[in-house]
Amino acid sequence: MSIQEQRKPLTITSSKYIPSPEHWKEMFRKYHFYEVKERLAIDEIKINRALFDFNNKVCISSVEYMLNNFELDAWMPVTVTEKMFLLDGQHRLACAKKLGLELS
Repeated sequence: MSIQEQRKPLTITSSKYIPSPEHWKEMFRKYHFYEVKERLAIDEIKINRALFDFNNKVCISSVEYMLNNFELDAWMPVTVTEKMFLLDGQHRLACAKKLGLELS
């Protein structure tokens, strides 16, 4: 099976958007310092590696694994600052970029 055929199930909506499962949103809503947004445009997310807790590079094999073993319940939202700098989720962001998606 080709990568394109494997990616077909990942097209969850026609709007190029994967909604985060409600259990993730509920978890983040419990904390006053998080603001839950339904969607983020990928091209608005900025990278400053100095902001990462773990300054590891994106592992392409991890991204490919996510693409080939996608589970909606495991699609955790990325975390960004108010100025749209990525704090957590660089592999999820890379996965979404490969799929041409918007993020939740």
